[in-house]
Amino acid sequence: MSIEDETKKALKDDEFSSLNTITKDKITSIAKSLDEIIKIKDIKGNRIDMKDISFDLENLDCKPKTLESANKKQQAAVYIFIHKASGEILKIGKAGIGSNDRYKNQHYSPTANESVFAKFLLVDRDPLKTNDKDEMDKLNELRDIYRKKVKDKEIKDISKDFRKKLRNEVQNWMFAYLVRVNIILNNLNEKDENNSLRDEDRFKTELIESILHYKYHPRYEGNYKDFKEQNV
Repeated sequence: MSIEDETKKALKDDEFSSLNTITKDKITSIAKSLDEIIKIKDIKGNRIDMKDISFDLENLDCKPKTLESANKKQQAAVYIFIHKASGEILKIGKAGIGSNDRYKNQHYSPTANESVFAKFLLVDRDPLKTNDKDEMDKLNELRDIYRKKVKDKEIKDISKDFRKKLRNEVQNWMFAYLVRVNIILNNLNEKDENNSLRDEDRFKTELIESILHYKYHPRYEGNYKDFKEQNV
C-alpha cells in the first residue's frame, strides 16, 4: 500500500473527524508527494526504502514523540505544521540526530532561538484564514503581548516566569488550531565523527524537506530578522 493510501485510510479514523476536507486533502497531497520522492534514485541507483519511512500525524496535541538515538536505530525527521481551518502549510523543518530538543520543544517557544516557528507566528501581522473568531482573537492577543514584551528584548531581560507562561499559552493555541505531520526516517546509519548524520542520510532528509518547500511554499521560512523587519 502506498503512503498516500495509508494516509487516506488513517484520516477516516475518529481521531481526525474534526479535520475539514481542505486540510485532509492537503495532508493526503503531502503523502502523495512522499510517494514520488522515494522513487528518486541517486547516481548509484539507490533510493529511500519505503519501509524506512514513517508518515505520522499529530492531531490532538500536536506534540511529537522523541526521536530515537540508541544503538544504530538512528532517526531523523521532516516536520510540517498545518493550520487546521485553512489547510495552509505554515512551517516545514528538519531535525537530525541529536536534535530532539528542537524537534520536540523549541518550535513551541517564542523565546527560543530565532528560527523557531512560534516567533514567526507571533511577529506576523497577517491573519490566518479562519471563521473562528475566538481563534484569531487569542492569536492577536498573543501577538500583542509578544510585540510589547518580547520582540526586541534580550532573553536575559525577560523573566523565566513570564517566558514559561507565554510558552504555555502559545503551545496551547498551537495544540488547538494546528495539525503536525512528521515524516520519520528510520534505521539510519551510525553517526559520523562529528556526531552528525552521514552524508547519505543527511541528503535524504534534505531531499524531502527541499521538495516539500518547493511545492508548498510555507508561510514561515527564511531569515527571522528579515521577516520581523517586514512586519514592523
